[in-house]
Formats: sequence, structure tokens, C-alpha cells
Amino acid sequence: MPYSFFLFLAGLFLTAAAAVSQTSAPTEKKGSPVVALTPKETDEAIALLRANFVHPIAINVSSPGDATTFQNLLAQLHGAVDILPAKSSEETKAPLYHEIVSNHIGYLRLGALTAENLPLLDQATSDFSAGKVDALVVDLRASSQVQNDFDLAAQFAQRFVTRGKTLWTLHQSTGGQDRPSTSNGDAVLQMPIMVLIDRSTAGAAEAVAAALKMDTHTVLIGENSAGRAGEFKEFPLAGGKVLRVAVSEAIAPQGRSLLGEGLKPDVPVTLAPEEKQQIFARSAEGGMTPFVFEKARPHFNEAALIKGTNPELDNRSGRRGEEGAQRDPVLQRAVDIITSIGILAKQ
Repeated sequence: MPYSFFLFLAGLFLTAAAAVSQTSAPTEKKGSPVVALTPKETDEAIALLRANFVHPIAINVSSPGDATTFQNLLAQLHGAVDILPAKSSEETKAPLYHEIVSNHIGYLRLGALTAENLPLLDQATSDFSAGKVDALVVDLRASSQVQNDFDLAAQFAQRFVTRGKTLWTLHQSTGGQDRPSTSNGDAVLQMPIMVLIDRSTAGAAEAVAAALKMDTHTVLIGENSAGRAGEFKEFPLAGGKVLRVAVSEAIAPQGRSLLGEGLKPDVPVTLAPEEKQQIFARSAEGGMTPFVFEKARPHFNEAALIKGTNPELDNRSGRRGEEGAQRDPVLQRAVDIITSIGILAKQ
């Protein structure tokens, strides 16, 4: 199927899918959890923000020491600034996971964008090529680290983005020098791509999603991303709390900042965070396929008639269990779109 034809079909399908999905659009994310500050800590935090935040002009607080006003400011900044109760501990780095779904769709959950996961990505792409994969789902819902290493993230992105294309630009506050990132490798997977995002998709993973969308016309499915695509620094406050500040922001190739509002999905689909975590944990043993497709149900046939059995009745308890089985509606929607495009391409 010519790639340009895929884009045409995807446009037709998304027009219909967007109309269907409007009723399930995710609600806007709230600001950071409130951590109470003393008046002294509030003044200290405001001074640090004015000196370090990527947009110091946005720090317009007229009431020094007013913790309520400061918390309202944090809410307006949508996660670009956080108050942490103490020095943040090292986050658990999610591993990369991959499998082939429905015999031809590559499912790739990138996890943390770390040096350890990069060779696993190369192994996955090799497996997909050997398995004659013709469509790809890139799942960024486990890429939750507010990561500062955008150079490493670029190595992940360039596996999908054409050589020479701009991936993103890191922009600092007035007087700072912008740092563009360019794809320096050859894209190894040139095929229709669905990218899954949600509020856990944070940091450099948001920039990767934006880069894929601009170069491959990727379809984004899920919920709004976290809006934390930038470089962060942490500053200890006098009372032991920590101020985490975005000192730069990632700018998508089309010129839009990814800090604050983040990315919006083309096809909104929701899944409760606790359900997602259960599915990811269980997929380590049984794969993601059980969370996409229903099991085939036995039907009454000639062989059963001869044996004097009725498999439909014998399977009643199994059917009740199947109806209550967990499903990943975000991944299901991605598979549905790929399947629909394949059917349309054959007509």
C-alpha cells in the first residue's frame, strides 16, 4: 500500500473517528498537587522562578508570601513548575516491551527513554522486519519520566523520522541560545504509525511523539500528554521542600511549545490509570493481545451433535468471565484504525 494512500485513508477515517470520540474526550488535567509553603518559602520560590523559569515574565505575583496566590500560579503553569515535599527519589525506569499483534501489527511500548532501552528498540525493529510487520503502534503511556536528556531521546526519534528532519528545538529564556535537534539516522520503520499517549506521557517522550506526528503524519490516540516537555532543574528551599522548574521548553517542528498544554490526541480515548498499570503488568506474562481481542467462542456444530454435547452451554461460565475481562480501549482503537485502513486499501 503506497504510504501517500495511507495518509489519504487515515484522513478519511479520522474525520469519522473524531466525531464518534467527542463524547469520550478527556477532561483537562489539573495543576500540581498542593504542597503547603510558609510565607518565607513562597518568597524564596518566587525569587528562584524569576531567575530560572523559561518564561520569567509569567511570574507575575503581586503579593509576596501569599501561598494561595502562588498555588494559583502553579496551576496556571500546568506542571512546568512543581513543589515537591522533598528531594525527588530516582523514578523506576520502565523497560521497553514489544510484540507482534494480529500477525502484522508491531506493538512497541518504549518505556523510559534510556541508554539501556535503546538497543532493545533496535532488537524490536529487527523482529518487526523479520515478522513482515506493515503497521506500527508506538505506546508512550509508560514513558513518564520528566527526562532532561533530549540528545538521547533524539536517538529514539530518529529510528522513525527521516534523516535531516528537525525533531524539536530546546528554547531557553531571553538571552539563552536555542538548541535544535535533527534526525541524523535513517528511519528503519517506514509504515503507518499510531502513537498512544496519556497524562503519563511526559518530558522528552512528548517531543518524540510530536516529531513522529510531523514527519510521518502519525495518528495520536488517547488523552492529553503531561505538558512537561522541557529541561528541569530542582532547587532546595529552606524548609526542606524542593522547587522543580522548567529552565527550557521543547518546541515542536511546527513552532508550538510542548510545555504546559502538551499534546492533544487526534482520537480521544480514556483508560483509568490503575487499569492501565494492571494491563501493563499482566502483559509481561501473556502479552497485550488478550487485552485487544476477544477469545473465539465455541459454537454448536455437527461434531458436537454426534457427541451429544453443546459447547455453547458448556462454555457459559467462560463467557461470563470473558465479558468481564480487561480491555485496553486505547490500543483497541489503534488496531481498529489500522484494520479499517487495510480494508479500505483493498477495495
